[in-house]
Amino acid sequence: MKSYGEEMAPLFSRLLMQREFAQHAILHQINERLKTSSSALVLSAQEFSNFERAALALKDLWSARRRIQDKRYGTCVGCGEAIDLLRLHATPTTEYCTACQDRHDDQAPATQTRQTSHA
Repeated sequence: MKSYGEEMAPLFSRLLMQREFAQHAILHQINERLKTSSSALVLSAQEFSNFERAALALKDLWSARRRIQDKRYGTCVGCGEAIDLLRLHATPTTEYCTACQDRHDDQAPATQTRQTSHA
């Protein structure tokens, strides 16, 4: 298994920043729609869902960027082992290795389970 190394920080920082820009664009679109709407307090169910997903994704992205700064990125918060590099490429905001993610998902109530990736 290949794992993350600090020399990869610039690459993953750029990847996270690109995803962050995409989420900001979604929020900006919704904000612009609200500015031009006759009823600024009305969001469609889809817009509300998009807004909620973008906000959660930004939270996860900021958390991942903080872990890079703190030199904790790529280390599972569950067991302390390295997270597989392929997993980080696929889901760069993940906090867990595959085994701990499975345990975490099994313990979470079905209504509160959400993906760690908002790509």
